[in-house]
Amino acid sequence: MLGRNDVVKSSVAVLAVCCLLSACSINSLIATFDFSDAEIKAEEAAKVAKLVKKLHEKPHTSFFGAQAEEERVSAPDELADMKAYVAIPDLAQALKDPNPHVRSHAARALYMMFDHAQAAEPALREALNDNWTTVNLWSAWALWYMNAASTELLPVVRHLCGTTDVYSAVRAADLGIQIEQDPTNYIQCLMRGMFDADEALDVVSTIHDETHYKGYLPVLLEGTRSSNPRVRSISVNLLGASVYAGPEVTPVLRKLATQDPNETVRLNAVQSLVTGGDGRDPGVPAGTAEGTGQETIDLLMQLAQGHDGQVRQTAIEALRDARHQSPEFLAALVAAMKDPENDVRKAAVRSFATIGGPAVVAGEGPLKSAWSDYLKARDSKSKISDEDLDYYQTVWWALVEIGQRPNEDIPN
Repeated sequence: MLGRNDVVKSSVAVLAVCCLLSACSINSLIATFDFSDAEIKAEEAAKVAKLVKKLHEKPHTSFFGAQAEEERVSAPDELADMKAYVAIPDLAQALKDPNPHVRSHAARALYMMFDHAQAAEPALREALNDNWTTVNLWSAWALWYMNAASTELLPVVRHLCGTTDVYSAVRAADLGIQIEQDPTNYIQCLMRGMFDADEALDVVSTIHDETHYKGYLPVLLEGTRSSNPRVRSISVNLLGASVYAGPEVTPVLRKLATQDPNETVRLNAVQSLVTGGDGRDPGVPAGTAEGTGQETIDLLMQLAQGHDGQVRQTAIEALRDARHQSPEFLAALVAAMKDPENDVRKAAVRSFATIGGPAVVAGEGPLKSAWSDYLKARDSKSKISDEDLDYYQTVWWALVEIGQRPNEDIPN
């Protein structure tokens, strides 16, 4: 019979063996996944070689070769994703492949690896004359990034803008605008894209990523009539730029702010009703230049007290950006500090600190009262929700901004 000490010793021995086995298992597992850099590079090289071999296969034209041909078409994309610069000569050669889809994907892959593709320039220049539009398109983009002359590329771009391939036309227009730094010659092409359900989003996204040119106005106005809410949303957002302010835009923004079925469109329209206001200068309400800016203010006042919480918040922020200081708005801000939506409450609090002047006077008492509510809740050990804590932090900062910094630290 084992004694107490024997049992303890036996247990320790078993535990030691278990730990040893566990350590061995862990080390074995680590060793399984502990690939060296050389092994990883060898694996990548093998994959590149396999893709290049696939790329150089003869086209698979039979019914049963469809899958194999699809793999040839996708090989350039995989090589580009891997940044397989070693395959650039093979991609240049693929620009003469009998399959136009292989040629197109090869041109796009060279565009994606343009920074190492100088050796492919002659093949890309030849591909500008290809009879397949997307081959022309991606070859032109690649050469543009490789500092090709605009005189060489613009004839290709203008030709593409006139083709029936709307996909290539829209992207060619984007390239043309980058080259000429002016959209004037490409508005008609972009308008074609706006009437194509598959391309309209790309058109407004292109405009979103570039400088706001006045010439884009008809394109964006067409975007506000799109059946795609994302197109409408981006369009109204861009129309908030000062370059587009005018009698054509004001009624469109007001209508979409109140009548569009999509909330994001409405919010962007409300936001665009005031241009600027992020810096020291007050924002300009839409319609001011035509003498109807007060109509926009009146509309925003209605929306700031409407039924939609996010719209209320955005309307308050728009009026804040305009530095609006009417007694009616300041009273609405005080009321909004009790709004059931926390973001609306915070928007009202920030407005007192941002607008300045009479807003500071009107807001000082309500802000101090809100801070007193926090102190009472804190001192009574009442549970303060995360949302309320967030609100009281905003109140603390607003008091600091108006020169009434509380004696207590910011809530946390």
